Amino acid sequence: MPQTKRCRGYAKGGIAPHDAQDDTSPQGFPPGKNQCRSCYALYYADWKAKGPQTRGARRTGPDFAAIAAETTEGEEFVSDDDLQTSRSHAFRADPDVLRLWHAVVSGAASGDAPASILFFGPSGSGKTACAQHLASLVGLPFTKVDAASMTDATDWFGTREVIEQNGTSVTVYQPSDFVIALQRPGVLLIDEVTRIRDEHRNIILPLTDGTGRVTNPLTGDVVLRDPKCFIIMSGNRGLQFTGTFAVDPALLTRAFVVDFDYAKKADEEAILMEATGIEKEEAETLVRFGHETRSRARVDAEMMPISTRELLQAAKAIKNGLSMDLAVRFACITSASDEGGAASIRMSLEQIWTGVRKPAAAPASSGPNAVGGSWSCPSCSRVNAASETHCDACGQARA
Repeated sequence: MPQTKRCRGYAKGGIAPHDAQDDTSPQGFPPGKNQCRSCYALYYADWKAKGPQTRGARRTGPDFAAIAAETTEGEEFVSDDDLQTSRSHAFRADPDVLRLWHAVVSGAASGDAPASILFFGPSGSGKTACAQHLASLVGLPFTKVDAASMTDATDWFGTREVIEQNGTSVTVYQPSDFVIALQRPGVLLIDEVTRIRDEHRNIILPLTDGTGRVTNPLTGDVVLRDPKCFIIMSGNRGLQFTGTFAVDPALLTRAFVVDFDYAKKADEEAILMEATGIEKEEAETLVRFGHETRSRARVDAEMMPISTRELLQAAKAIKNGLSMDLAVRFACITSASDEGGAASIRMSLEQIWTGVRKPAAAPASSGPNAVGGSWSCPSCSRVNAASETHCDACGQARA
């Protein structure tokens, strides 16, 4: 029997919040929406009736007061057209992150200095996609800057080139995307913030406190952060991420810090199917492989967990005709180190994949913790699939 889900209704159409079936029926919910199909159809019809000129106006000159009022906590109001221009599947944002974003946008609308946000999480866990999603929710341009590529402090600000004009050599300044994004309303993502060199931190710190200004060494001018420029920083922390630096405590106190993890199994399966069109059974197998590697990584610091990004790459290859075994090998396994031979990370990944791909059919009574076709973790009592060698909840090895 289908479960019910709370529809937020449609105030403009006079429909109050109500319960509706959470399925694919006409009363169900479109993917990723918090309005039932009938309410969403009314909203979408009104949105279409505004016309492209009216809809586009919000992108060029966002009304932040209206946006803060319209973006109720944890809810989305953009259309499918808005999101699908930059993404092949519906992004599943954490409701708490949406609530934080609502508070940040509301603060900017009331005249507060723009707050900054810091995303921490493993590679491929959706940090960049989340920042893009937040930008789309308020109709703002999105700019991504790779901190790891800034080898010199001046790289943040642009270049100076000598060109010939009317027979005379002239020095011309070309501002960087970083400088351009700082001086206009938008969302600026500083990626790989944990790879910022020590000598470059004084560029970022003044921009994330009440000062909001930094001196451009190429021109001597002061670059002011626009009051509606929202800075989001993302990075990995942990010894397994090579080339990273310790996070400056001053940076942590200047931003809201959000910890990311990989998506839940059901969400990750849906992402793979929506983005690539692979079958449910194929998505389940890929996600089971990813979660097995992550469970192993919780108890083995050298283990390399497979990310959602890598699973998406494998899924696309499968959809394009490559066998599942070859897709996983080329997208997920061969990039791992083979140092150590039989004890290498690559061999461990191959063993996990073999167990996931061709699980042994163990009898119900095999093993001290067997429960039918599954097994119960001796540490946390979590019931795990028979194919899993480690507990999906705590990482405990199967007895």
